[in-house]
Amino acid sequence: MAYKEAHSSDRGSYDANEKARYSLLIQLQYDCQESDRELIRFLFEQEVIAREKDDFQGIGNALWLGAFLLAKFKDPADISLFYRAKNSNFDTHCGFDIEFVFWPLKDDTDSYLAENHPEILNELGGVYFESSINETINEWWDDQLGQHPDSAEKELPLVLYERNLYFEDIEKAKEYLDLWASNEPESDRKQSYLKYAYKQIGEFDKAIEIAKKNIDLKNPGWDKAGAYRDLLELYTQAGAPSDALEYIERIDTEFKKFDNWKQAGLGHMTVKSAFDYSKASDDPSSGKKAFKYANAWGNQVNKLPFAALEAGMQAAEKWNMYFKAKKYRKLAEKERARIDSM
Repeated sequence: MAYKEAHSSDRGSYDANEKARYSLLIQLQYDCQESDRELIRFLFEQEVIAREKDDFQGIGNALWLGAFLLAKFKDPADISLFYRAKNSNFDTHCGFDIEFVFWPLKDDTDSYLAENHPEILNELGGVYFESSINETINEWWDDQLGQHPDSAEKELPLVLYERNLYFEDIEKAKEYLDLWASNEPESDRKQSYLKYAYKQIGEFDKAIEIAKKNIDLKNPGWDKAGAYRDLLELYTQAGAPSDALEYIERIDTEFKKFDNWKQAGLGHMTVKSAFDYSKASDDPSSGKKAFKYANAWGNQVNKLPFAALEAGMQAAEKWNMYFKAKKYRKLAEKERARIDSM
């Protein structure tokens, strides 16, 4: 259950034991006893270490759950650990609740810190008394209790969907997603979440159907070009069918209506998306046409990022475009060297 550093090309440094530890924390959520205090403290501390060392930082559901379980004991000795969790990386500093630090002692926190951790007191600078935490902390704890019920039967369907997705039980995840969708009133929020969820579980046809419905609601120019790019990415993940070339042509039509895509991230991302479609396509005609559009856009934007250059090189190599492949390989190597020297 302890933090164990591992590495991968897509994640960088991460914790090899994160799933095992989260699984145990879930069991403790549903059956937490006084005798579990030291175990929970150990598990939470390992989560803090993981947040400190993970290349992608983040907060994560396991850290929240570990903090909640430990906070149930209201032990002042854990205040410094909660503060460490709050400052374990940029994301936790911004998003992890400072209320965990004050929950064990509330308005006696300052006097405890003055005696035991004056360095923390100096950094907090009277946060409890200078904010509304003292007025809302009981409501905050009630909210924590609502978010972490004592049985799986009381969990919200989306919570169970996300957990099963994390543990790679896709079929179970689909069941909870369908349960949520059947009970959730229709709204833009629902459709947006379903599109994201269908993409996560690999049901790209359903995600594409939702994305197509939303396009008619987009304004011409920037918004519509961005929507077509999102749709193109879904088609690429679905196997890059040849008829998806239509949406690259529609992007080109929208790009002709405004110019600032050339100086912004939309241009960079769209070039990469079209190159990705080109290299994923099995149809020579569609693949080569997609490359030509991407190459033309790339010649108009400010300096392409490494990922787009690499995608261009790979697409050119697939379609035996020798000179284009050489061009993008050279640019990619130059950009890679620049990044490595930073």
